[in-house]
Amino acid sequence: MSLEEDILIEQFLRDELSEEDRIYFLNRIETDDEFKKSYLLEKQLFEGLNDKDWSYYTKKQSKEIEEYDTLFSDSKTQEIRENIEKASFHYQNRTNRNILTLSSIAAVVVVIITFSFFFFNSSVSTEELYTEYIMNEKLPSLVNRGANVEESNLVEAESDFKSKEYESAIVYLDKALEEDKKNSLLYVYKAISHTELKEYDKAHEILNDLIESNLVDGEKGYWFKSLVFLKSDRIDEAIKNLETIVQDSLYNQSKAKELLNKLN
Repeated sequence: MSLEEDILIEQFLRDELSEEDRIYFLNRIETDDEFKKSYLLEKQLFEGLNDKDWSYYTKKQSKEIEEYDTLFSDSKTQEIRENIEKASFHYQNRTNRNILTLSSIAAVVVVIITFSFFFFNSSVSTEELYTEYIMNEKLPSLVNRGANVEESNLVEAESDFKSKEYESAIVYLDKALEEDKKNSLLYVYKAISHTELKEYDKAHEILNDLIESNLVDGEKGYWFKSLVFLKSDRIDEAIKNLETIVQDSLYNQSKAKELLNKLN
């Protein structure tokens, strides 16, 4: 499971998704068995942790999550779980008590395994930082900004973008940009789409166009270029770009300072 999907599940569990994103999430559960399994596992963990512990859990890097998944599926771990369940079953038969259900025991196993990784690895990856800040950006809808653009292009572009069909989204974004080069949001959507496809040079190219466009929101290009540098693990260039934002008081100056502290 990707870190983007992990954050999406957390937002659903916290009831922080918009109605449109909630519908997408529920449909994903119905059609994607692997995603559903991931959701059920995290739901069980979420219900077993308090808010403070859960916040700590969600800030860990994707490498930790992968290691956790690997250990959880390991044969020895499965054997431990089976032994716990068997012992609990026999104990309940002997004493006729319902001290712990099997599901709660499984939740305890999950918590123990998870926190064992947290204490041994506390670093934050550039991939996680990119995901954290791009998810918090909460891009406005394209459709509401499309006074000068064929609305169908914007509708299709936004729909494909939210469905993570980035190649298709780029096609419609290009059509929209041909009709209206003054809509800065189109540049941002397209740059993020290329970034998610790991086409980093193309993402930088479109953001450079935004910076040089003389649009009111053109300075946003510096912020998103910083995130693209993070995604591609080009930390030095990300730091340099963030320093420019701070020095020139550009868009997201406070977030740039915060991100610089995390990188230095």
